[in-house]
Amino acid sequence: MILLALLTLQGCSDTGLKALEKDAADAWPAIVVSPSRLDFWSVGPGEAVTLPFTVTSVGETALRVTSIGLDGTGSFTLVDGAEGFDLLPGEFREIGVVFAPMAPGEQSAVATIASDDAEHPSVTVDLVGDGHVPSLVITPDPWAFGSLPLGCGDSVTLTLQNVGAVDLTVEDLAYAGPGFSFVPDSAPPLTLAPYAYTTGVVTFSPSAAGMGEGVLSVTSDDPRGVLTATQSGEGLGGGTGLDHFLTEADPPVDVLFAIDRSTSMTDDAAGLAAAFSTFIDRMGTVTTGWHIGVVTTDGGCLNGGVLDSSTADIATAFGAAVSFGADLDIVYDEALFRLVDAALDETGSGDCNAGFLREDALLHVIVVSDEPERSPEYASAWTWDWYLPRFESHVTRPSLLVVSGIVDLDGCSEGADGYAEAIAATGGEALSICAGDWGDRLAALAAASLAYTWSFPLSADPVAASIVVTVDGVALAGGWSYDASSNVVVVDTLAPGAAVDVAYDLASACP
Repeated sequence: MILLALLTLQGCSDTGLKALEKDAADAWPAIVVSPSRLDFWSVGPGEAVTLPFTVTSVGETALRVTSIGLDGTGSFTLVDGAEGFDLLPGEFREIGVVFAPMAPGEQSAVATIASDDAEHPSVTVDLVGDGHVPSLVITPDPWAFGSLPLGCGDSVTLTLQNVGAVDLTVEDLAYAGPGFSFVPDSAPPLTLAPYAYTTGVVTFSPSAAGMGEGVLSVTSDDPRGVLTATQSGEGLGGGTGLDHFLTEADPPVDVLFAIDRSTSMTDDAAGLAAAFSTFIDRMGTVTTGWHIGVVTTDGGCLNGGVLDSSTADIATAFGAAVSFGADLDIVYDEALFRLVDAALDETGSGDCNAGFLREDALLHVIVVSDEPERSPEYASAWTWDWYLPRFESHVTRPSLLVVSGIVDLDGCSEGADGYAEAIAATGGEALSICAGDWGDRLAALAAASLAYTWSFPLSADPVAASIVVTVDGVALAGGWSYDASSNVVVVDTLAPGAAVDVAYDLASACP
C-alpha cells in the first residue's frame, strides 16, 4: 500500500499537477476605502474642519495607489496632496480632507482614489458640507461703457451685496484706472447683514484716446479674499490744440482801492497808508505795469488820479488819496460797491478816470471797511451779485476780475455781509480788519494782485486732464492751473519774455 501511494504521487509529479499548492500567478492587489462618505456638516467663517478616510491593502500582494484627486468645489482640499504610495498586504493609510467653505450653502466634492486593483481601479468618497459664511457679489461685472468722446462722461451704479449666511464686513474699497473714478455710497469699514447691500458709482470720463480699464477691488471677510469688478471703455479723440504765447516784460495790473471814510475808519486808513510801501515793493518784483486808483467819494473819480510807476513819491501820493474825503459828507461811504461801480463807469475816453483800465489787465478791486456792504439801503436790488456782472463788463474776460477785502470777518463791528460773498465768488483774498498787521495784509493783497498776471486764454475747449504747459521748451510738472469757467491757463511764476506753449486734446460734443 505504501509503495502504491508513492507510485501514485510520483505519477502526479510526472504530469505537472500540484493539487496541494496554489499558483503564485493567482495572487493580486486589492483595495478597500472607508467610509464612502464624509459629512462635515456646518462650518463657519474662518473655520476649517478635517476628516479622514482610510485606504487599506486587502490583497495578497502590495497595493499601488497611483493618485488621489478631488473633483468639485474648491472648499475641499487634501491634507497629504495627491501623490501615489504603496501599501503592503494588511497595511493602511489615513487621508485627511479639509473643508474650509469658500461659499455659503451646501457644497460637495468627490475624492477619487486610483490604484492597481484590477477589479476596482478607482474608488470614490463623497464629500459634503454646509458653508455658514458671508459671500460678496458685485453687479454688474464686467461692465462696458463703450466709446465716449474725450472730455465726456458716463456712469454706472455698482451693487455690492452679501448673499451669504452671516454678516459681511467690508474693510476697504480701492479703485484704479485712468479716466475712471469710483464714489461709494458708504465709506468702509461697513457691515452688511445677509442679503443687505451698498452701492457706488463708477464714472468713465476719458482723458486720452484708446481703450481703458478700471478695477474696483473690495477687501472683506469673504473667504475668497479680495474680489474685483472690472469696467472698460474707449476714449475717442477729437483732435489736438496748441496755443503759443510770449510773456510781456511788465504785465498790466489795475488795482482799485475803495475805502470807507466813515469816522470809525480813521485809524484803519492811516494804517493802510503807512504800510503801502510793502504792497508796491512786492508788486515791483513781478511787474512795473501797475495802475493804482483810490476812490472814497460818491462821484467815483479817483483821488489823485491814476497812480503808476511814473508817479513821484508814490507812497506819499497814495497816503493823500487814502485820507481824502475824511471831512466831506459822503453818502456812500459804507456802500463801497456803489463807489467802485461809479469809478469804473468813469473810465471811458474823456471821463475823469480815463486810462485807468487796460485791455487784458487784471482788475483787482480791494474794499476796506469795518461795516457790511450798505448799497441795499439805497436801492434794494443793488446787492453784491448785482454788482459783480457790472464789474466784469469792464474786463476782457471774467477771470480777470478779483475782489479782495480787509473787512470785518470776525464780528468786531457789524460784519462783512456782501463783501465776503463777492470775495469768495471771485477767489480773492479775505483779510480781517479786526486784528492783524497792516504790512502782512498789504503783502497778501499784492500776492493776490499778481495771481492772474500770467494768464493765457485758450483758443478752443480742451480736455482738462490732457493739458500740458511748456515754458521755453520745458514741460511744467506743476505751478499752473486751469480755469474752466473762462478757459484760461494760469502759470504761477514766469520770467518776462518766456515762451509758453499749451498743448491739449480737443473736447468733443458729448452724446
